[in-house]
Amino acid sequence: MKCIQLSPLSLAAGSAVTAGLFLLTGMQGTGSFIDGDVREFLSHVSMVDLPDGQGGFNRTVRITGINVQVVNGMGSTDTMNGTGNLVVGYNELGNPDGDDRRGSHNIVGGRENTHASWGGLVVGEMNNVTGQFASVSGGVLNTASGRVSSVSGGNNNTASGTDSSVGGGASNTASGLRSSVRGGQYNIATGLWSSVSGGRSNEASGGFSSVSGGRLNTAGSTLSSVSGGRFNWAGGDSSSVSGGSYNWASDTGSSVSGGGYNWASGYFSSVSGGRARVAPGNDDWVAGSLFEDD
Repeated sequence: MKCIQLSPLSLAAGSAVTAGLFLLTGMQGTGSFIDGDVREFLSHVSMVDLPDGQGGFNRTVRITGINVQVVNGMGSTDTMNGTGNLVVGYNELGNPDGDDRRGSHNIVGGRENTHASWGGLVVGEMNNVTGQFASVSGGVLNTASGRVSSVSGGNNNTASGTDSSVGGGASNTASGLRSSVRGGQYNIATGLWSSVSGGRSNEASGGFSSVSGGRLNTAGSTLSSVSGGRFNWAGGDSSSVSGGSYNWASDTGSSVSGGGYNWASGYFSSVSGGRARVAPGNDDWVAGSLFEDD
């Protein structure tokens, strides 16, 4: 009978390992010659019964004392031919026209997921990984398209910027370089190193800007911040709105601490609270019913 040579690469994982074991076991029963590499491999493999936690056992192939490597055969990690992926489960097709699974060297679990790049992780349902070294670790209908981007869960979230991340929630987008959205809904982080921590329909578009929560708030300039409230806007560099509603801090270093319909429009101006107050001049301040000139 023909001698069968099985290289370490061909004995990588999954069904190939199991099929090879059954084949070799049958050959042993007929007295067939077994290659030395195969003997070495079999010395590291055993069949064990592991408890299922419900009073039964699951038959399991155990590999001990060696590594398992899955590659696409093209010589480097940053290549793609649709093979070299470790797929747990059936990963059924979700798109009638076919899901894009041309990537290599990815870890895939769940169903209806796509992996169109290399070195990534995608689990859950109908999630997409198209960026290099990107990951979607759960949820449904999430996409990690930026290089080294990640989505941790939730639904309909997108991390498209390089090194960007979305922690969860729904319909959030982190598109800026190293931007992040931790949660909430309909939040957007487009600026460099920008962040939105939560809330709904908030946007951090300035570089290093942040929105901590609330609704329909915008941190639109470099180093600007909105801590909460609703319909607030920090539009000047290093400006801030701490809370309230319909407040604007529009010039460099300006701030509104709370209240409603307040506007700090001067350079390093501030409004501490109240309603419909304006600090228009440079270094002006308004504190509720008090003005700098009072």
